[in-house]
Amino acid sequence: MGDDANYKIWISMKNDILEIIISGALTKETIDKLHNDVIGILKKKSPKAVLCDISCLTGRFDDFADAFFRTRNLPKHVTIIPGAVVDTSDDISFISFYETTAANIGQNVKWFNDVKEARNWLKSKVKEIGKK
Repeated sequence: MGDDANYKIWISMKNDILEIIISGALTKETIDKLHNDVIGILKKKSPKAVLCDISCLTGRFDDFADAFFRTRNLPKHVTIIPGAVVDTSDDISFISFYETTAANIGQNVKWFNDVKEARNWLKSKVKEIGKK
């Protein structure tokens, strides 16, 4: 996916956790396509949790308003999946805003700079789901 855009998507499933790696360049013109590509992958794979590694993706695409509205337009099958975002960004104000606005709609999303920490956090979320 993403072949007609300037990004590439790789996916793999490990222990009920879908890992999505996105690399390349993202622009205002391609963010909606990427967003829809990822939603389609989540619908098709139905994971218990998802790790999205955007640390090799260049270009930042959402401001606060975009993030707010993008989060509120997520389909239900996406909002119920715990998600970890792995990124090199250190924009604490945006990360905090995104995590909070996602939580306000019932989505459990957390930002990480380390993929191992993200995997461990998601493993704990999958365990919690298994206990329900």
